[in-house]
Amino acid sequence: MKDILVFDIETKNDFLSVGGRENLHLLEVSVVGIYSYNENRFFVLNEHELDKLGALFASAGLLIGFNIIGFDLPVLAKHLMSTDIKELPVLDLMDEPRNYLKFRPSLSSLATATLKKDKTADGLQAIKMYREGRMEELAQYCLEDVRLTRDLFDYGKREGKVLFFDTKMALNKVIPVSWGAKTEQKKEAESEKKAPPQRSLF
Repeated sequence: MKDILVFDIETKNDFLSVGGRENLHLLEVSVVGIYSYNENRFFVLNEHELDKLGALFASAGLLIGFNIIGFDLPVLAKHLMSTDIKELPVLDLMDEPRNYLKFRPSLSSLATATLKKDKTADGLQAIKMYREGRMEELAQYCLEDVRLTRDLFDYGKREGKVLFFDTKMALNKVIPVSWGAKTEQKKEAESEKKAPPQRSLF
């Protein structure tokens, strides 16, 4: 079975230093954290190993992340030149919560309410780690985000929902998600590709 990969990236620069969100390609990638379901392991690719991503992503059955369509994949585009990003099998965990809430929730807000876990740092702190050469700490932070994303996906797939804490109403909102159904559709599509064509007996 093709692998399911959960991933997250960290960048060397922030939006302010590259002139705004329209310059995603200038942010530059410092590390990519990845979890492989087939191998049940976490690993990191640093800035000198990004040439491996194209083949890795192209061979995956599903790529999972949080805001990867609007952020991670566009930032990675220059490292995936031989891969058509639009053709990659992607599940962005931000999409359904955003559509339900009518605004963009953060990974932290969903993980805190759903998993009772929170991020260990933020993107600006990650940039500071890179600039100070604290690469091991940066890698661990990135992998913790990957772990949160994986755990949120597993919960949503299993329960068909995730939670979001509404500060105005001081309660958790239940957000329905169809991640389980979507992963099953991917498996079915993969099986159909592998299945030999049926030959008529007549």
